[in-house]
Amino acid sequence: KRAIWTWNGAEDFENTLIVMRGTMIFIWIIGACTIVAGAVGVSNIMMIAVEERKREIGIRKAVGATPFSVIIMVLCESLVITLFFGVIGMAGGMAILEFASKHLPPSRFFKEPEADITAVLLCLIVLVFAGAMASIVPASNASHIKPVEALKEE
Repeated sequence: KRAIWTWNGAEDFENTLIVMRGTMIFIWIIGACTIVAGAVGVSNIMMIAVEERKREIGIRKAVGATPFSVIIMVLCESLVITLFFGVIGMAGGMAILEFASKHLPPSRFFKEPEADITAVLLCLIVLVFAGAMASIVPASNASHIKPVEALKEE
C-alpha cells in the first residue's frame, strides 16, 4: 500500500453516501422541528381565539349548540388556518425554486432545482394533520365553557 498509490472509487462513493445520509437525516430533523413549531403556533392561536370568543361560544351553547359542534367549529377553523398558510408556504417554496432554477449560474451539483410534487403534497397533509391535532386541546376547552360564566365575563 505504501509503495504504489491507488485510488479506490468505491471508498469515495461510500463516503459520499454517508454524507448524503447524514444530510437527509438532518433535513428530516429540521422538517420535524418545523412541523412541531407550526403545531405549537396553531395551538397558541386557537387558545387565544377560544379565549377571545368565549362570549360567542357561550351564546352558541345557550341557544342549544352541543359540545361536539363547538369542537367541530374550532377544529374546522384550525384546519382552514393551517391549510391556507400551508398552501402559501408551498407556493412560496415553489416560487423560490423557480427563481433559483432560472437565475443561478450553471453548476455540476445543482442542475435545475425542483421539488417532487408528491412529497410536497404529503408534507402539506402532514402539516394539516398536525394543525388539527394541535387544536384538540383548545377545542376541548371551548366545549367545556359554561354559557352563564361566559356571558358574565366582559
